[in-house]
Amino acid sequence: MNRKAIVVCSFALSLMPLGVLAKDKKGFTDTFPLGECTFQTVGGNPYFILQLERELHYSNAECVAEGECDELEELVITVLDETFDVTLPIDGVMTTVTTRVVEEHETVDGEVAEISRNFFAVCAETRDVYYFGEEVEGAGGEWLAGMNDARPGLIMPGGAFLLGARYFQEIAPNV
Repeated sequence: MNRKAIVVCSFALSLMPLGVLAKDKKGFTDTFPLGECTFQTVGGNPYFILQLERELHYSNAECVAEGECDELEELVITVLDETFDVTLPIDGVMTTVTTRVVEEHETVDGEVAEISRNFFAVCAETRDVYYFGEEVEGAGGEWLAGMNDARPGLIMPGGAFLLGARYFQEIAPNV
């Protein structure tokens, strides 16, 4: 699993209704009931909390101290007091969703490795948290829902989590 996936999963677990409409050939849900949502930029659910100024700190210092890791990797994730508008088609209508900006600041041995600004919004009706894209400094992987066939993914379901359910957190072809 690449570092970015680990970061996103770690954030999601620390900060989980699953709106399932369609599944791809591999059994992953890739279409969500966005048109049924009133999106909010704060709130969330017990496993993914968009609370202004919330900050999470991760480090592999123990691994380095035990001699099992070569580099000290540290990550600070901050829910910023900042929003970002994303315009995309929802149910065939161009819609602007205001999202919350969450910054990830990653260092390796004290040097900045990557800074990313991620865009999330909460469906008020279900408490599902959706991921609308990211801007990245220091690495590739930028994407934005509504651009180049990219669509929001479900970063964390909010209520009726279905055991064994599989869904896409990002839907960004060719990224």
